[in-house]
Amino acid sequence: MLDNSAATRRLPRETRYSEPRLLVIDDDNFTIMAVRRKIRQLGFSIDFDHATDGVDGMHCLWHPVYGAPATILLDYHMPRMNGVEMLCRMDTMAERAQIDVFLMTSSDIPRSSFDGVASSVAGFIVKDLNFQGLEAALIRHQSRHEHLARTA
Repeated sequence: MLDNSAATRRLPRETRYSEPRLLVIDDDNFTIMAVRRKIRQLGFSIDFDHATDGVDGMHCLWHPVYGAPATILLDYHMPRMNGVEMLCRMDTMAERAQIDVFLMTSSDIPRSSFDGVASSVAGFIVKDLNFQGLEAALIRHQSRHEHLARTA
């Protein structure tokens, strides 16, 4: 987990890490393994940070060295602060517009449960055996990295 204590300062933009960060916020190890497996299957070399709930996720958002993540894979159902609560807190922050958030849900949660936040997310990932939507989220994240590399 990243240290994001109040004593840590943000570095000037030119000294920040140049690759877009991926942050996975989920308390389920199976999901973390599925993300790693899909990254390997796609042939990408994406490292990602991991938080186990929304409270830890909020601490990982704006890292002093690495900046904000480009993409967040955010689980809906977690202890302490669920994904929708975290998303609502993030939506009040100016930097939020630069972050793609994909909300991960189990297949038995009706999509209508997310009508209030659907416009705030880049997409949904169904946490079933196929992890529908995960590949599209990772490809979108990778394209940000490739765009940065071309413009550097």
